[in-house]
Amino acid sequence: VHMVAIVDVADKRQWKRETRADLCQNVSTHAIPGTIFLSPSPLRSPWHAAEALLHEALHKKLSDLVLTHSIFRKGFSADTARTIHAVWNRNLSWNSNEWSIDRALFAFHFYVHIGLFFRVLEKEHEELQSEYGPLRGMEPSKAARGAFNRARYLGENLRHCGKDDLADDGKAILSWLSVLLQELDPNPPQADPTMHLWLDRYDRETKEIGELIRRIDPDMQRSGSEDADAPYEEWSCHRVVDHLVQSELVAAYRVLSILGEATPPSFAFYDGDRWSVAAATHATFPELAELFQAVRVVLSRTLRNVPAEAFLRTCQTRRAKTLREIVEDMIEHPCRHLGILINHLRRHQEAEKTGKSDLVGQIEAHEG
Repeated sequence: VHMVAIVDVADKRQWKRETRADLCQNVSTHAIPGTIFLSPSPLRSPWHAAEALLHEALHKKLSDLVLTHSIFRKGFSADTARTIHAVWNRNLSWNSNEWSIDRALFAFHFYVHIGLFFRVLEKEHEELQSEYGPLRGMEPSKAARGAFNRARYLGENLRHCGKDDLADDGKAILSWLSVLLQELDPNPPQADPTMHLWLDRYDRETKEIGELIRRIDPDMQRSGSEDADAPYEEWSCHRVVDHLVQSELVAAYRVLSILGEATPPSFAFYDGDRWSVAAATHATFPELAELFQAVRVVLSRTLRNVPAEAFLRTCQTRRAKTLREIVEDMIEHPCRHLGILINHLRRHQEAEKTGKSDLVGQIEAHEG
């Protein structure tokens, strides 16, 4: 890396605000060698700056190799390559969680190295804090575990479905990184971290969605359709939130039944569209946010402590499903409704003419 560009607002009066939304994420591109672009957020501490600089520099390192070595097969195109599902992310219109083989290799390369960064930080941060200050919210042990889990998942999937898209140098990098990962993390708590990566997303969205619900203006409760057959985009804001909370309660009942019953349970059809009208909670948004988060926290802790084979247990809904499928459906479900909720919030903001409030910044963070 020869140049670091900080992308910020032109109004310098905003630069000293304690919290504000970034204009962009940290980023680099093949099109501009030797250069990385950072948002202002990493500059809040030397630790975060170091992580961000290492992150983008790692991408530039592999980018240089792609430009100078035979990493991918001749004719390789990300548009037609096989993909790997990044289960810890939700799918966004501008950022798919179906990663092409080149993106997955870049991420694998990054996660192995950043896992090492946090592992060293975990061991030496007390000595280094005298020079670089407090960690400012960093959790090295947790971050290292998360990075190594993602690396293990990506490495396994690249070996399984990515080798046909890699040339000789690419296969050598994949092999080297796999050996390095095993040396750095020889005894992972789970041989297959896939379900824990799903739950990482679940935990992150528990906090994000809960905070979003908690801060909804009470005046937005009932402006929408109460028809059980109405399309989602016509639902009232309160009805959407009721549906999200009720769906979590049903999911919790199903998960605990599958884990607790000696024989595979059968579940009646859950008509969530009708429940949101016929069994409306009449609770406040803060009450619903608290319930939403509490149910998910308990469920996450339960699922993180069951043996891997438990996810193969089955139940009967409209078809036979494993616990793994039930959990994946449970985690994906809110995405169907978040866009509707965010549109409600945006329209309310525009009607109130309140400008760029903290709530809008939070909405933008959800989409970013």
